[in-house]
Formats: sequence, structure tokens, C-alpha cells
Amino acid sequence: MDIQGNNLLIAEFMKLSKQDKTNDGSGVFLYESPVTGEYIEEYELNYDDSWDWLRPVAEKCANLIAPMIDGINDENENLIGDITVELIEGDIVSCYECLVKAIQFYNSKKQPMQTANNYNELPANFWEIIQEHLPNYHSRSDVALSNDLTMFIDDDDMSEQTRKYMESYVKELNEDPTEHLQKIDLALYNESVKYANKL
Repeated sequence: MDIQGNNLLIAEFMKLSKQDKTNDGSGVFLYESPVTGEYIEEYELNYDDSWDWLRPVAEKCANLIAPMIDGINDENENLIGDITVELIEGDIVSCYECLVKAIQFYNSKKQPMQTANNYNELPANFWEIIQEHLPNYHSRSDVALSNDLTMFIDDDDMSEQTRKYMESYVKELNEDPTEHLQKIDLALYNESVKYANKL
């Protein structure tokens, strides 16, 4: 895999916030820089030559991968030790290569997430999964609708304008508002799982 491909592999592992570049579902994304907070192109991902980008990757690898390699006896048993050595020696190229290898190992071992057939099958942390994996989470109208409908059903505080809109929206529904909300959340979760399993 080339440097851009490896940087993209790391970006996905780090769960960088991303935006659909073309808004056409083509799968081409802009990624939020962990250094500047600006959205950048794939080719601008800078893991291969910036310690500011690379150090957090090493920390996450240590936390996620160390338990996975505990007790194994193969070429992967020293993954974390190799990363630590390269960090201490300050060799960014070798550290980067070790991290790519560690992430590839992690991806090969993690279990794919399963979609749900109905609302009752959703895991307790389903909203965390949606937030982490759904592209454009913060700008999605269905996410906003779910939030507003939840607040309306729970009779939480909301602006008068939002409350009037939700009253009108619920009046037009041909089903129970709670069942409608559950269908929205189920669809959001299943879409998130599909994106998560592409990583």
C-alpha cells in the first residue's frame, strides 16, 4: 500500500471526523485534521512525517492492540514493543511503518459489527456507534429529526418553534411517534454499521 493509502488506513483507525466531499454518496471524503481542525483532502493527511499526527496513533495502538497480542507467539508479538522503540529513538519512518503493520493486524482480528433487524436488537451504545461511524453525522437531517422527536416524545425543553414543528410533524404521521422514531434510529444504526465494517 502506498503512503496515501496507509495514511487513509490510519485516519480510519483514528476515526477522524469526515465529510462527504461530493454529497453524492461516492465515498470520497474530507477528513478533519487532528492538528488544525480544518477539513482536508486525503492526500493532505500527514501521519507519515509529523509527530503531532503520529503520537496519538501510537497511544491508541497501545491501548487497543496490547490486549490482543498478549500471549501470542508469532511475528506480531512485538508490535507494541517495536513501536515503543521507534518512538524512543525518534525514527518517524520506522515508527510509521510499525504503526501501519499494527493497524493491519488489528483490522484483521476485529469482528465485524452486525446490523439489527428491529429496534429491540440495537445495542445499548447504539448512539455512540452512530456518532462514531455515520458520515456527516452533525449535518444529517435524519439525525436532527431523531433528536427532536425524542425530545418531543419525552416532553423535554425545546424552542417554541421546534415544538410547533414537531406537533405538526407528529400529526401527519400514520403511525405511533415512538414506532416512527425507532424506525429512524434503526435505519441510522444499520447505515453506521455498514460504514464501520468498510474500515
